[in-house]
Amino acid sequence: MELSWIYYFFVAIPEATAYTFLAFALLNIPLGWKNITKIGILYGTSAYLIRHFPISFGVHTVILITIFAILLSYFTNCKPTSAFLVSLVVVVLLGFAEIISGPILMRLLNVTYDDVQSSDWLLVIFILPQVILFITLAFFIRRYHFMRGKINETNQ
Repeated sequence: MELSWIYYFFVAIPEATAYTFLAFALLNIPLGWKNITKIGILYGTSAYLIRHFPISFGVHTVILITIFAILLSYFTNCKPTSAFLVSLVVVVLLGFAEIISGPILMRLLNVTYDDVQSSDWLLVIFILPQVILFITLAFFIRRYHFMRGKINETNQ
């Protein structure tokens, strides 16, 4: 699959930013938007570049989980083990979201997997449910922390 700049700006960066937003919520880290943006851009760029390499299936996922954990740990000063665990959780949630939303969208739009993989704009449409889900889930997690009185609101 040839990845374009449309993919970079409209899939990789929004998806990575949504990952980061969810990770901050899971870690109960204050929503420091500068750090969320930095991690989102750095991780999105890493994902975009690594997906260009001829790497065996699944290896790029392990590399990206590690990169995401390092970025989380570096920018938030959370424990590396917590960052790695949250990185795994986010990737697993993404997998479930793709498994659920992909077939539904393919049926609704009457397209095949190959159609989606060959069209940057279809990829954008297919990533939107996951981005929306991650942001919504992050808000619910933040609300849960708030309701329990355990929300960390110190600005970063």
